[in-house]
Amino acid sequence: MQNLAPIEPVYLEGDDLGFLLIHSFTGTPLTYQRYVNYLAVAGHTVSVPLLKGHGTELADLIGVSYRDWIEQIEEELERLQQTCSCVFVVGLSMGRNQMHATKQKPPYL
Repeated sequence: MQNLAPIEPVYLEGDDLGFLLIHSFTGTPLTYQRYVNYLAVAGHTVSVPLLKGHGTELADLIGVSYRDWIEQIEEELERLQQTCSCVFVVGLSMGRNQMHATKQKPPYL
């Protein structure tokens, strides 16, 4: 079995325009690599959390609930709101569903 480099969450601090990108089920922050590069070069703050149970083995998802992911997304959104005047949230597939399940509602999303 080949040992791969660990998958890590992404957080790049930039200006006060923030982007929270949420990957899909069994996805990782690598899904958004092209977008992260584009937004970072433009000077924006970008966060792509690695959702609990992802980025390793499928067995690591055992015992993980969607509530864990929602809590993690809410924490990351609050982190961005501390330094950004506006935060855009983008979710792919399951990530979009988790985004809509957070306690935060417009104008914050």
